[in-house]
Amino acid sequence: MIEQREGRKPALTQQTICIEVVTQSDINETAETMNPLVSAGQQLGVVSLETCRISQLYYLQGEIDDTAITTLAESILADPVTESWHLHDLQSAGSTASGTHFVEVSLLPGVTDSAATNLVRAAHELGIAGLERAATGQRYDLTGDLSSGQLELLASGLFANPVIQRYAIDTAAVAAVSPLSGGRRHG
Repeated sequence: MIEQREGRKPALTQQTICIEVVTQSDINETAETMNPLVSAGQQLGVVSLETCRISQLYYLQGEIDDTAITTLAESILADPVTESWHLHDLQSAGSTASGTHFVEVSLLPGVTDSAATNLVRAAHELGIAGLERAATGQRYDLTGDLSSGQLELLASGLFANPVIQRYAIDTAAVAAVSPLSGGRRHG
């Protein structure tokens, strides 16, 4: 949750921010429980892949204050029973521990992002008119002794469809937030 200081106006965010939504359960995370992505990665020959945890990324752009961000996250984006959310650091520049990596995937510019369009529409219906654009993506948190070639194989062969998506390995990939993926309604 975002803290606000009493007596101050909520700060408006005019840059792109990202909300990450994570499932609270660790079920199907490891190879022992046969996570389909771990199993598929191993079938691709990446036998050192130990775990794969997926989270959803929601990129928001517009004049959005902390209250609006919290409302969107808690009312629309995250199921309070099974998921948690936090602001995702778009400046993250690599893994923090040995044997951990991440891949972020988002749609290429110009590819229709229906979930983002619906997010903007729902925000406006909640009275959050400052949200101008949105985009969605996924983050794959991985553990295992993975080489750069294996990470590339997982990213391009399993996590992303290169025809419509782009990916970044061990660095944040800001999604294309354009009028095509949301925007104000005219008329």
